[in-house]
Amino acid sequence: MKYIITVIESHKFEDVRDSLLEVGIDALTVFEVKRYGSHMDHREIYRAADYTVGFMPHTRIECVVADEDIDAVLERLRKVAYSDDLGEEGIVVIPCDWQIL
Repeated sequence: MKYIITVIESHKFEDVRDSLLEVGIDALTVFEVKRYGSHMDHREIYRAADYTVGFMPHTRIECVVADEDIDAVLERLRKVAYSDDLGEEGIVVIPCDWQIL
């Protein structure tokens, strides 16, 4: 079994969820998170004042995947959730021993 953690742009969540459902992953843990990075600084105007914002809303997805399904899941995540932009998020894959209690 593998434990997968990935952080994606929030607007891509629905597409990622649907894509994972197609390969049989129907249980996800989802968090709303804020990601910070110097390449993400952008300007926003609020009440006529200029602000530089470094924190951007993202979605963190965690799931446990059987070893035989890991390649299909990683392929779907790379295809649907990520682009070739510099600084794009990544996918963490951790071996795990999953037991149902």
